[in-house]
Amino acid sequence: MEFTELDDVKSGEESKLEVKITLDDADLEDARVRYEIWKEDDKDNTDWVNADEVNPGNYIADYVFDEAATYTVRVHVEGEDELHEHKEYEVEVK
Repeated sequence: MEFTELDDVKSGEESKLEVKITLDDADLEDARVRYEIWKEDDKDNTDWVNADEVNPGNYIADYVFDEAATYTVRVHVEGEDELHEHKEYEVEVK
């Protein structure tokens, strides 16, 4: 799972959340990919965003961060054979 790092993210502007997912060196297609997003120290207020597969193994969603803060973006991947993986990334929003 390779999340594309976000640089120069500004609050109130649309950002592209993109992740590349492979399994056993092959692109993972037709998976259910969602982003769980919350502001640092505010896990009770999470947003869920569904991602669309734009190319084999490439999943993208648009998201607007409300305010300047540090956010956690957890990528959830669900697929066949009870596959359910997730990984967290930090995003600085100015």
